[in-house]
Amino acid sequence: MKRLSIVAVVAAAIALTAAGNAYADALAHYWGSGGNLRATATFESYGEVLRVCDNAADGHSAVAQLEYYIPENAGWDEWDRVWATSGNGTCNSMNLSMNENLPVRLRACIGEAGTRTIIACGNWGYTEALMATPTE
Repeated sequence: MKRLSIVAVVAAAIALTAAGNAYADALAHYWGSGGNLRATATFESYGEVLRVCDNAADGHSAVAQLEYYIPENAGWDEWDRVWATSGNGTCNSMNLSMNENLPVRLRACIGEAGTRTIIACGNWGYTEALMATPTE
């Protein structure tokens, strides 16, 4: 038992050290009825890459929706969307150009690509856009 505790402490220390060099990223999922994963969206804050993956053969496209915070209006506005339209198991990404330290939020959705209609979405994930040079 004591050995297990030491291993856990060492693992936590390594994870915290690695996290110091990590960039804040957002991850979002949309889970359908029955707990089935239908869409996954990610935002890589360093380099501002928005990505979505379609995780279900359900006849719908997966959509990643990204919004940014406007302090003057105390509200959120849509920045962009990326669609995965080629079916289950496919992904699509978009490289964005955003201001440094811009608060953003992301969610994964399903929708109809032809009409660009969003049908349903999961919860929002939050982070900031980072453009600073990484520190080693």
